[in-house]
Amino acid sequence: MASDDVHLVARLHSLLLSDRGFTLDLVSGRPVLQGVAVCAAPSRALVLRLSDWSDQIVGSWIGDARAFVHESGRDDLYVGGWHPAGTDEVHLDVVRVVPAERTRVAEAVGRLHRQHAAFDLARRTVVVLQVA
Repeated sequence: MASDDVHLVARLHSLLLSDRGFTLDLVSGRPVLQGVAVCAAPSRALVLRLSDWSDQIVGSWIGDARAFVHESGRDDLYVGGWHPAGTDEVHLDVVRVVPAERTRVAEAVGRLHRQHAAFDLARRTVVVLQVA
């Protein structure tokens, strides 16, 4: 694993513990603070128990996510993660972030991928999706 990825894996783990979640740009490592984030590629998700955290597994996932984002050619894809309160579960996803004024697009993407929620990054609130 590249040294940049070693630091990124440690940062993701720390953010899950301190903030219970994050949305980050995979290139710069900067947090994304505006817009609505929704899972863009459910087949690319990694779900694991926080108590089973493996730097190697998460590092490999980061490499795969980075390749997927690069190959997509899209500039609205990021890495997102959350650690639901009261659980040992951690979810890592490739997420699409749309401007807040286009929340309906995020909702449509979420429903397409059978997601239960999106996340408003500025308000730091869950947007519950009605899945058919």
